[in-house]
Amino acid sequence: MKKIKYLIVGQGIAGTVLAHTLEDENLDFHIIHQSQPGESSSVAAGIMNPITGKYFVKSWQIDLLLPFARKKYQCWEEKLQCAFYHPRILLRSIHDVAEQNDWLSKTADPSIKHYISDYKDKTEYEWLHNAPLGYGHTIGAGQVMWHEFLMKSAFHWKEKGVYSDAIFDYKRINITSNGIVYNSFLADQVIFCEGYFMVNNPWFNYLPLDGAKGEAILVKTTDVLLDTILKHKFFLSPFSENVFWLGATNKWAFSNILPDLDAVDLLHEEAAKMFKINHQVMQQLVGIRPTVRDRRPLIGRHPVHPRLLIFNGLGTKGTSLAPYWASHFVEYLKLNAELSKEVNISRIKFK
Repeated sequence: MKKIKYLIVGQGIAGTVLAHTLEDENLDFHIIHQSQPGESSSVAAGIMNPITGKYFVKSWQIDLLLPFARKKYQCWEEKLQCAFYHPRILLRSIHDVAEQNDWLSKTADPSIKHYISDYKDKTEYEWLHNAPLGYGHTIGAGQVMWHEFLMKSAFHWKEKGVYSDAIFDYKRINITSNGIVYNSFLADQVIFCEGYFMVNNPWFNYLPLDGAKGEAILVKTTDVLLDTILKHKFFLSPFSENVFWLGATNKWAFSNILPDLDAVDLLHEEAAKMFKINHQVMQQLVGIRPTVRDRRPLIGRHPVHPRLLIFNGLGTKGTSLAPYWASHFVEYLKLNAELSKEVNISRIKFK
């Protein structure tokens, strides 16, 4: 039987970032993961956006999260010898004079002005049907190409012999006084990083995690290279050479993980509206995002079985949230440090 410190269940955004953070601290682990339909991480756009919402407000804790995430992703690029993190300019459509004035007023707000640049003219993107009044220019955005990062990370850990490509079977867990037995492993602790699939977890499904079905499309052109993120009704962001990611829809009530015809039609219509040039829709993407009612991650120990832990609930902002909170979590694990009350699952009543 192989003894390990941490058995990680799931290799989406949460599991991948957590495993890299443990590896950086020379802590041993083993990952169990097998790709399933509906996973959101592998189809995510990976956008880090410091300014969000209708009223152009800062994302939660972004002053702390953004520089931390940049540094970590760059370190992991060096470790894996691949490029998956890209600083980006993010331009969002300005639709009317009131919105234009709101944007320009933010440039004088000392708490936010370092993320806001002056209004940008629309003429640079003549291949698009542009916003009527041009774009607001967000500074400090970035993008992680998760399809690349996840693949390279899995290959890295498979080569090291710390990765099992398998579906996790909850029934095979045996919690003992010496650790947790699972197949041929004796783990000191098991950390669940399952995203939306946590709803099937018999120990943590009491937590208020819901699924939001998101759909996007990949659009190919032969005429344009894009290294900027554009926000119209949906996001348009780089995906690979001459291929753009366009999305995503958001649906709280869903009965399956197949593309919905109404979402597909909406995205096709939006692509037709946006592109003046010839384009081809290559693929529909579907993912179920893990969302939490109070919009805070779910991190901590099970209230009855302390060897079982969770690192989940990163939601739509997982790319910017994951590095900092993984580091905070590992500090908690390694040094028995205090876990932030904002993310600790102790804030939720156990049922």
